[in-house]
Amino acid sequence: MNRSETIGELAKALAAAQGEISEAVKTSENPFFKSRYADLAAVWQACRPVLSKHGLAVSQLSETRWTDGKLGVCMTTILMHSSGEFIASELTLYPKVADPQGIGSAITYARRYGLQPIVGVVAIGEDDDGNQASGRGTPGHPDEMDPMDPRMTKAMRKADRAIRARDAANEMDAAAGDHLRAIQEEF
Repeated sequence: MNRSETIGELAKALAAAQGEISEAVKTSENPFFKSRYADLAAVWQACRPVLSKHGLAVSQLSETRWTDGKLGVCMTTILMHSSGEFIASELTLYPKVADPQGIGSAITYARRYGLQPIVGVVAIGEDDDGNQASGRGTPGHPDEMDPMDPRMTKAMRKADRAIRARDAANEMDAAAGDHLRAIQEEF
């Protein structure tokens, strides 16, 4: 995160604004996950008038970067106050397909997920803690079925093993990262 030397006036204005900001309404449909979400327009609608009222503005700048042979879309979200104070946050996403549609989708997604946390907007509706997005907690998902259930196909068992292996690898990566930070702190 980047910020101005002081952020006292910005923090005061943001605290007042957050007391008035409404929730973003989930009006858009995600047909793949059969869920609703608050799109970028809904997030802006929830916060823009209140931010302006308190001397706050948001600017979002995107750029592309090549990292390890992958095209990344980097979005910098800057929350500015009329006093000149600011805080900025950066989010980099890697679209699956590096064509105009994939890049445009990543930009929109990054704008939404950059704006919401920097101003404190939440979406109205159920929060499933990312379970639906990861395919977990959905009816008929391998996590919800006994591996010996006859309805569980060979492909489902293979997917189940892959998910469990990925989760185990992520846990090992996290533990290794914690261990590395501990070693670095010693030096």
